[in-house]
Amino acid sequence: WEQSSALCEGPRIWEDFRARGGKVGMMFWQQSMGEEADLVVTPAPIHKHSGGMIQACYTQPVELEARLNEKIGRPFNLMNYWGPLANHKSSDWIVDAIIATMGMPEYAPDLLLTYIPHLDYDLQRHGPESAQARKALDVLLGYLTRLKAACAPRCCALRSFTARTTTSSTFSPACPCCRCCRWPGPIQSCSPCGCRTWPAPCCIACACRNPPG
Repeated sequence: WEQSSALCEGPRIWEDFRARGGKVGMMFWQQSMGEEADLVVTPAPIHKHSGGMIQACYTQPVELEARLNEKIGRPFNLMNYWGPLANHKSSDWIVDAIIATMGMPEYAPDLLLTYIPHLDYDLQRHGPESAQARKALDVLLGYLTRLKAACAPRCCALRSFTARTTTSSTFSPACPCCRCCRWPGPIQSCSPCGCRTWPAPCCIACACRNPPG
């Protein structure tokens, strides 16, 4: 989760605005750590040497994480944001954080760029024509209604956009583990491709002792 902004080259779309004195914030944009912005919030879990994880966020300024956790009543949960358990609860926290930040004049930026993630999950898992995707869209529309109401008394404009589109596919899934996991050991079959991998909720990646050529 070391999402260094130095990995993203090129000018930022907000540079001119900030150069003119505008205050810019970013919430849950990948590769935003250390970004030249006035406010940043992004996941930064602490993985313990003994196993387990401490839920945490990277924030600029540093004290903002504690303020948000206090106002929202709970820390951000990475399990709801990333991996097989990802769901709308991550978006709940992010929307609460947006509204909380807008309500704190000492932190509220003039331009706040935010990613609301949950719609991606069900589009990818179930397809854009699925009932789950339609339900996820209804949840998103509820968030936008809340954000619009929060913007109104502050004379803020709300704009929503997508970074990509998702379409249905008839192709069989491709699994990068199929060629990698070819040694004996504590492995098991993984649906839907039937490849062998280390026991895990889903087939994402594996570490190879002797990867095939």
